[in-house]
Amino acid sequence: MTIVVSVVIPTHRRPHLLYRCLLSLQYQTLDPEAFEVIVADDGRDGLTREVVGHVAARRPARPSVRYLAPPDGARGPGAARNRGCRAACGQ
Repeated sequence: MTIVVSVVIPTHRRPHLLYRCLLSLQYQTLDPEAFEVIVADDGRDGLTREVVGHVAARRPARPSVRYLAPPDGARGPGAARNRGCRAACGQ
């Protein structure tokens, strides 16, 4: 199936909120293969990457979740959103 929707989540050091958000996306009614989730980190705190890895490792791992680290530190939510949009595969 083709990815129709890309969900881009810019985040900055809010691992607990991100965890809840990612778990809620697993209960959407849209076919999990029709959308992807991209987490664009803007804080590089280590916990955010860990949360994404934990959720992605759950079985079944649906939808797919990708982590984008900031290139060289925080640049703000706009830069994180733009990185996520550039990485998106959805139509």
